[in-house]
Amino acid sequence: VGPKKLNLLATPFARPAVGQGRVTSQANSVLTVSSVPAMTAGLPYVLEILDGDYIGVVSLVTAHTGNTSGGTVTVEYTLPANSIAAGTRYAIRPDWTIAELFGPAATTQIGSSTAYGNGDQIQILNPVTQQLENVYRLRTGTTGNFQYSWRTQAGALADNVRVPMGEGFIIFRFANIS
Repeated sequence: VGPKKLNLLATPFARPAVGQGRVTSQANSVLTVSSVPAMTAGLPYVLEILDGDYIGVVSLVTAHTGNTSGGTVTVEYTLPANSIAAGTRYAIRPDWTIAELFGPAATTQIGSSTAYGNGDQIQILNPVTQQLENVYRLRTGTTGNFQYSWRTQAGALADNVRVPMGEGFIIFRFANIS
């Protein structure tokens, strides 16, 4: 897509499950489950309901305890008490991040800039706040020795910024790829 073009996109598919099992009980946002997989700290994971009355519900995992023998998973949304029936199947998946979806900043095809607003911009819809979060590819250094990093509009590292499964995001192409 050429410069000055706006592209509306969504994450292409669910990432493979790292764990699955059955819900034992549920109270608001805490689900007692048959198995809790190992999850890498600092990366986003989602719990997806695979059957029952709430089939298709996907929520960010905000805390977890236990192991493959069972435990609890706390999700971002508060569900009605006892709405997820015992025996309901679930899967836990890593969610998309900027670096996972677009690749490492050093090799991606997203255009870079030396400051926010001067290059390609990625705007991600936060499903909780309903606000767009802005990310760009920062270029530092000199010609022949550039370094690249994913950054938020405020300048924080953004490799692990969540691109929620099934939610939309916008890419605004500012200039030719560099």
